[in-house]
Amino acid sequence: MKFGQNSRWLLVSLSFFTRIPIDLSELQKEDLERSLRYFPLVGLILGAILALSYTAMIQIWSRDIAIILTLILSLALTGGLHEDGLADSADGLFGAFEKEKVLAIMKDSRLGSYGALSLIASFILKYLCLKEMADPLVPWAFVIAHPLSRLAACTLTWYLPYARSTPSYAKNLLSHSQKQDRWFQGVAGTTPLILLPFTQIAALLTLGLGLILVTKMWLSKRIGGYTGDCLGATQQCAEITIFLFLCSNLTGWSGVF
Repeated sequence: MKFGQNSRWLLVSLSFFTRIPIDLSELQKEDLERSLRYFPLVGLILGAILALSYTAMIQIWSRDIAIILTLILSLALTGGLHEDGLADSADGLFGAFEKEKVLAIMKDSRLGSYGALSLIASFILKYLCLKEMADPLVPWAFVIAHPLSRLAACTLTWYLPYARSTPSYAKNLLSHSQKQDRWFQGVAGTTPLILLPFTQIAALLTLGLGLILVTKMWLSKRIGGYTGDCLGATQQCAEITIFLFLCSNLTGWSGVF
């Protein structure tokens, strides 16, 4: 595999999963199919950008303002792509019982009550978690949570089929994730964990595995697979779970950093 191909697929992934302006000419089908390979690496890049941004902002504004501005920057960098998936999934999964009705609601661009509440709850939880962390830990929280949460979303494509039967852009992208790409997703998603003690790594991975298993069983039962919205919702839930764990009194990680 040529280095040029890997670089191009990474740029395609950045273009697809972020709002970072990247000019890609002569885009090929294979480029789109392989871009999911770099989803956790995109999270690592975003996490690093957010960490550096927070470190700079805290020198200018109060801690609360720096946290909120960093969360807003996160939304700006991704265009709220995963938050949109969270809202659509909440509207569909909590607003209906039949599979086809759930999928129809997810596809509807209008925001419902469940979706609005999920977005509000998500932003508040992220803010409160970051606020509760020891200040030196906050930048590392972004570096750890963003790639690891995207890896959690990727795992759904490993073990579940795509739920929609009708052709779609997302189906073409997600259903071609190749088995040999999984090791790359796993390495990129878990590499930042080397910053932490072994016991915390084991605890966080165990917690993440539990979240993935529960999500997999629930989606399998409700809609028989996953959609792009489900991946976005999984990423958001995993990110919040990681933040909750990092700020909990059980970890005692403030001294590590």
